Amino acid sequence: MYKVGELEHLFSLARPVLIITCLPLLQTVQAALKVTSISQSTLRIVDVKALVKPGLEASVDTRQTNEAVDVVFLARGQSPSNWQRIVDSDIAKNTPAVMFSTSGTTGPPKLAVVSHASITANVEAVHQVLPYQSVRLSVLPFFLFYGFICACVPALKWRTTYYILPRFQPQQYLDVIQKYNITDILTAPVMLGAMLRSGLPLHDMLRSVRFVSVGGSQLNIKLAQVFRTCLSAEDAHIFQCWGKLDTQSLD
Repeated sequence: MYKVGELEHLFSLARPVLIITCLPLLQTVQAALKVTSISQSTLRIVDVKALVKPGLEASVDTRQTNEAVDVVFLARGQSPSNWQRIVDSDIAKNTPAVMFSTSGTTGPPKLAVVSHASITANVEAVHQVLPYQSVRLSVLPFFLFYGFICACVPALKWRTTYYILPRFQPQQYLDVIQKYNITDILTAPVMLGAMLRSGLPLHDMLRSVRFVSVGGSQLNIKLAQVFRTCLSAEDAHIFQCWGKLDTQSLD
């Protein structure tokens, strides 16, 4: 979970005009906005319950929020009717679509600007044919390019079923895998190590997993080999994404 100082740094770089958060994180986000002098009116609160159960009437205690903060109720099936489309290739190549945060290996994270054309090229370049119905599990945040290309693109391009956890906790993470028959997990080496050290019955809890994507840092071959022994499926694979996703498809 991002701390006030980390959000302050990102807000100072990006100068956002719209920030979407949830109620448990509201105070942290507001504190970071106050330091960066960004208006509280940029905040929108997502009602997580409405996302999980469309149509559910959810309420927010307004005493916990600033009067300028709106509450947004999002549900499946809703989509904007006024999408703006870019049809000129030069405009697509020179118009920023998103700013991805770097990992901050050599210092404070920086923001890498990616154009609409680059995003389109990356989406078109991703191709995956699986012999099974994919059900994926990811852990926030999706700020890095790894999160975008491995989490967001499959969900949009192939309508992959996705389960998202706000943070990684071995017990909860493995419970979700077992309960929802997760086939694909997006991880980092530290997550694999934590699961191996948890003392939980991994062979049973990971029985449905067939694809393990590993990013964030370099995967040690011994760690991969040990974790592979915990996967029951004969065709299960562990795929190293670190380094490969630091480059992007050409516009």
